[in-house]
Amino acid sequence: MIRKILLFLLCFCLLFASACSTQTPSEGSPAPSASPDASASAETPAPGGAASGAPAETFDPTLVSDALMQTEEFSLQLMQNLRTAYTEGNTLFSPLAFNASMAALYAAAEGDTEEELRVLMGYQTEPADTVSTLTYLISTVDSARFSLGNSLHLTKRVGFSESFIDNVTTPLRISTYSQDYADQATFQSINACAELLTDGRVSTVLESTAAADTLYLLSAFSLNGAFDLPFDPESTTAASFESPTGLVSTQMMTGDFVTGYAEDEYMQMVSLPMNGGAMELKLILPREGGAQAFDEAFPQYADTWLAPETPTSHSVHLSLPSFTVNSGSSYLEILTSMGLNTTLRAQSVDLSGMLSPDLVLPTPLNDIFSVASLTVTESGINAEAGAEPVPAESSEESVELTFDRPFLMAVTDTQTGVLLAMGWVNTVNESK
Repeated sequence: MIRKILLFLLCFCLLFASACSTQTPSEGSPAPSASPDASASAETPAPGGAASGAPAETFDPTLVSDALMQTEEFSLQLMQNLRTAYTEGNTLFSPLAFNASMAALYAAAEGDTEEELRVLMGYQTEPADTVSTLTYLISTVDSARFSLGNSLHLTKRVGFSESFIDNVTTPLRISTYSQDYADQATFQSINACAELLTDGRVSTVLESTAAADTLYLLSAFSLNGAFDLPFDPESTTAASFESPTGLVSTQMMTGDFVTGYAEDEYMQMVSLPMNGGAMELKLILPREGGAQAFDEAFPQYADTWLAPETPTSHSVHLSLPSFTVNSGSSYLEILTSMGLNTTLRAQSVDLSGMLSPDLVLPTPLNDIFSVASLTVTESGINAEAGAEPVPAESSEESVELTFDRPFLMAVTDTQTGVLLAMGWVNTVNESK
C-alpha cells in the first residue's frame, strides 16, 4: 500500500486530470504529466530575476536567506497554532509546499489583499522576488524524494490568466483547474483523490456546497526518505506510548546510533540522516512533565532547535515507535486566528492578478486545505527495506532517548536548510 501511495503522490497532477476526470484544467494551464516536476518551466527563474540555469552560487544569497527566514518563521507560527488546535490527533504539513501556495496568492493579490498576505506571511520581499526565490528553493530539492502536489481550483466560469500560469503557478509547480461547483461529481473527484492520497484515512476534503465564484487552495506533497542507518526490525519490541487520550500499545523500534543529538532544559532532540545525507529527520521530545514549558519556549527556541548546525554527533540509544501522520484539514480558521482577517474571504477581495482580464470577478478564498500522509518504520519515511542496520561503535556513554509520549517531527533538506515537512505526533501505530 505504501508503494501505491507514493505512486499517486508522484503523479498527483496526472490523477487530477485523469482519475479525477471531472476536473478540467483551466485554459492555458500546463498539461498534467506523470510527475509534478514535468509541469514546471524548463528553466528555473533565479531569485531577483537572474538568468536561470546558473550555478547556485550566482543566485542572490540575500534573497535566498530572506526566503528561508520568512518560510521558517511563518511555518513555526503555523505549527504552534496547529498544536493548540489539534490536541489529540496528529498534524502534518509541508512548510515549503504551503508557502509556495500562499506565494501564489500573494503574487495574484492587489491593494488591501496584498497587504494582508504580506503581514500574515511576514513577507519582506515583493511578490515577484518571493515567487522566484521559492521557485529556486523548490528546484534545489531532490524531486524524486520530495514532490509538490499543490493545486488551485476556481469556478468554471472564471478563468486563470495565461501570465499567472506562466509566471507563477508553473514555476511554483501548482496545478490550476476550472471546475463546475454545481456538479456533485466535482466534489466527489477531489475527495476521491484525497482518500487515495491518505490510503482511505481522509475521505472528505470539500463539501458539496459552494458559492458560485470561489477559490479553493489544496496543498499536498510526497516525501520518501530512507534512513542511512536503519533500525533492525528484529530489535523492535512491544511497548507503551502515552497519548493524550491514554496509553497505547505499540511497536517500539530500538537501536544504537552515533548521530546528531542536542538537549536543553525544554527538550531532547535526535537527527536521523536520510537519502545519503540529503535529508534529515529531526525528532524533538519535550522533557517529561514539561509539555507546558516546551510550548512556552517554542516561539523563542524552535528555530534554534531546527537549525542544521544544532545537533552534534553523539552516541544515542534510541527507542522510537512506528507512527503514521495524516492530514486532511481545513486551515482557514487557523489562518484567520493568525491574521487572515476578512479581505481574502470577502467580496472585496482583489486577486485580479490570477484572473483572465475579461473575467475579473470577485473571487473570495473559500478554503485552504492541507492533505498529506506519511509513515515512519524501521527503514525510514515511506521507505521499503534497503540498507542493512549497522551497529554503532563509540567509546562514549550513550544517551538514553525514548519517544514514549507526544513529540515534534521535522524533515529538512540539508543543502538549503529548508523545512520540507513538519508535524506533531500525539498518537502512534497501535499493536494488532
